[in-house]
Amino acid sequence: MGWRGDPVADALALRIAGALHAEVLAKRSKTLIEVYPPASAVDDETLWRAVDHAIEANRTTILCFLGSPPQTNEVARSAALAGGFLTIAAITSLPLALFEIGASAGLNLHWDSYRYDLGGLQIGEADSQPLLAPAWEGPAPPAIDTVVSGRAGCDRAPIDVRSDKDILRLRAYIWPDQIDRELRLMQAVEKARSSPIPIERADAADWAKRHVAELQRDVTVVLFHSIVWQYIAQDSQRRLQHIIEKAGRRADPDHPFAWLRMEPETPKAASLRLTLWPIGETHFLADVDYHGRWIRWHVDSTAINR
Repeated sequence: MGWRGDPVADALALRIAGALHAEVLAKRSKTLIEVYPPASAVDDETLWRAVDHAIEANRTTILCFLGSPPQTNEVARSAALAGGFLTIAAITSLPLALFEIGASAGLNLHWDSYRYDLGGLQIGEADSQPLLAPAWEGPAPPAIDTVVSGRAGCDRAPIDVRSDKDILRLRAYIWPDQIDRELRLMQAVEKARSSPIPIERADAADWAKRHVAELQRDVTVVLFHSIVWQYIAQDSQRRLQHIIEKAGRRADPDHPFAWLRMEPETPKAASLRLTLWPIGETHFLADVDYHGRWIRWHVDSTAINR
């Protein structure tokens, strides 16, 4: 096709799957529409003929799609992140200033506008959407009113929630039989469009250095990310680690600093970990399904040093 890159490192198979789905969503390929859900299942030979035809007929738009890395903004991960934010707020008793790296469209920065059932803990307005109710094991996170004093995010290829073209890219990486995921995404997009958070195009380390250089008095600065670390270049990873550790050393009880991250642990689950300064202890909060379908919560927040 003329695409240049590393098929493994650049996740070419995933990019192609997304590109083909984008052709369906944009209604640019009648042959693909006829074989994609909700159409009836077809045999492999018919499917591959449709794929070959679409690639040949829509080469330009498919190549354009392949030029950018895979992009998701799984809203269901907010259920795990919410547990982390509630834990931080319970420990520090302070408002939270949230800074997300790899924020994509910033949908998880809007976490406190969603509705939750977290192990029996009900959060949010009764009519608020989306509703995030993962299968839950373990104690519920603390029931506490949480104030967000500020929020910002960065991404190397940010998604603009106001752009239908950008949102189509997010939809393309939700497979056509995953109706519940698409519904959650579009509910969150509608909410974000009413109060968009600009997501800055930036290197994660450079951006974090600017935003956590000065901690805030009587506010907990929280740097967080979910399923992002593996996509950050090793040099940026090292710089980020240094920036985080330096911010931790500057923290004191009036200027706390938290690092919350949901990152791969095993092929089947991510781990949610929290490091909170000035004490600087790291806590393994939960095992989390990559798409937020289930959470195994491990920590009682009352047992964490304050």
